[in-house]
Amino acid sequence: MLHDLFVVPNVVFMIPIVAILGGLATGMVKMLIDASEKRLELRIRLKEAGAVRVDDSGTKTLREEFVAFKDTSTQYDLSLDHTLRSIEDRLARLEAKVSAPVRPAQAVSEEERQQVVGRSE
Repeated sequence: MLHDLFVVPNVVFMIPIVAILGGLATGMVKMLIDASEKRLELRIRLKEAGAVRVDDSGTKTLREEFVAFKDTSTQYDLSLDHTLRSIEDRLARLEAKVSAPVRPAQAVSEEERQQVVGRSE
């Protein structure tokens, strides 16, 4: 009989302990399931991303376009440089003309002026 009294209280103390451990175990199992789902989703995303890789022909085409762009920009740079030199030369010639001594204008008679215009009276 004494033995039965000691067995019952042990079972009573075990119930809360089992409940707490069961609750913790349920949370742990849920965390493990969530982690495995996330891993599975990542695997699927990586497989999908791997299927969308850029092929070598696209990269090659892009490199060719870049080389063509560099050539074109170099040509424009040379053309601009040539144009600037041409403008500088013209400006130098114009400055030389302006700095040359100016001859005084000759007096033109009214008769000569009308002939130049084409109106003779």
